[in-house]
Amino acid sequence: MALYHFSVRHVSRGKGQMVVASAAYISGQRIYDGYYNKIHDYTSKSGVVFTEILTPEYVPERMTDREILWNEVEHVERNNKAQLA
Repeated sequence: MALYHFSVRHVSRGKGQMVVASAAYISGQRIYDGYYNKIHDYTSKSGVVFTEILTPEYVPERMTDREILWNEVEHVERNNKAQLA
């Protein structure tokens, strides 16, 4: 029997965390971080079965791209102690 586990945590700049790095790790992708000018590459990570970004109809289509979405979040929030996700 498989056991399911779900947990939610904040991603905060004040704690030195990076939202783009977190998104890359969770999705197992390679994503460029424009805020820190870094590439986060987790393509060799195993165990990622499915990834998807769900948006309401009024959100622009470009926001379904994980790299664009999380770089926009970094760009919009200016506070150095912000909780980004």
